[in-house]
Amino acid sequence: MKQFKVTYHHPKSERPAPELGVLEERWLHKIFLATHIPATWNAGKIGLVLAVVTIIVWLVWWPLGPGAAVAAGLYFLFTVSDWLLLWWLNASGASFGPVGPQLLVQNVPRLGAVAIAVLTAWVLGSPPLGLGLLFALQLIGSAVYLWGALVEPFALNVTHRQLRPAAWPTDAPPLRLLHLSDLHVERLTRRENHLLELIDQIQPDVMVITGDYLNLSYVDDPTARAEVRKILTQLDAPYGVYATLGSPPVDPRNTTPSLFDGTRIRLLRDEVAVIELADGRKLSLIGMDCEHDLQSDASALNNLLDVTPADSARVLLYH
Repeated sequence: MKQFKVTYHHPKSERPAPELGVLEERWLHKIFLATHIPATWNAGKIGLVLAVVTIIVWLVWWPLGPGAAVAAGLYFLFTVSDWLLLWWLNASGASFGPVGPQLLVQNVPRLGAVAIAVLTAWVLGSPPLGLGLLFALQLIGSAVYLWGALVEPFALNVTHRQLRPAAWPTDAPPLRLLHLSDLHVERLTRRENHLLELIDQIQPDVMVITGDYLNLSYVDDPTARAEVRKILTQLDAPYGVYATLGSPPVDPRNTTPSLFDGTRIRLLRDEVAVIELADGRKLSLIGMDCEHDLQSDASALNNLLDVTPADSARVLLYH
């Protein structure tokens, strides 16, 4: 068992109260909320909207001459294939989440392909060429969606970096620090199981996690909270595991800290953990809440740096 000592340092003054709803007021977050509206739609409502949009595609293509029904049919069939894929992901346990918002987001490029095909057919005066382009673009879209649903989420990679802290002797033995972030758990899948396998293979000396533990749609879901705790309770490292909170909407300050109850993880909330190794080296983990308020966050960082030992290596844990 490795010998070490950990002390916790707190700032002498508190940060300014962060402005509430800073992240929520940004245009990107508002777009996200708008795309989330279909989360409550049932299959009938989704089907009705799809039928209406299909008719619109037919009407847009109709002035070009023959092929309007084919164009509308291609759009309809490829969009239904997206719907079936999303349904299968839920049914098979490969992935989770409401179907409506995902289908809406996937539909934007589908309609973009329709617009490109219409423009091509109109400019070149060749509806058949436009239809061929439409089919090719929709086929490429399906390939991308399949890769994004079945391959990319499970292709976890480990990025290695070698750093030499100025505060440590040049001949000091290495310390392996593993950084995890943005777990965004909905349910336990083979992705999460693979993550635990990778951690076991890496055998880190110290581990840090920097926020966003649940997906936004699941922050209050009891099953999702229980699932992420199954992961957190399995995390351990010789010099400890340390965590911080991520974005306020994803890591609500009134509920997320309880995820760590009964685990071996120290949640650092505007706090510095100073690990002193047996050979005298020090590693300071500067953990701070991410409020997305630059003035408040900058003040918190300065306050934490004031209580961080100058003779230590420093790592900022910030979402």
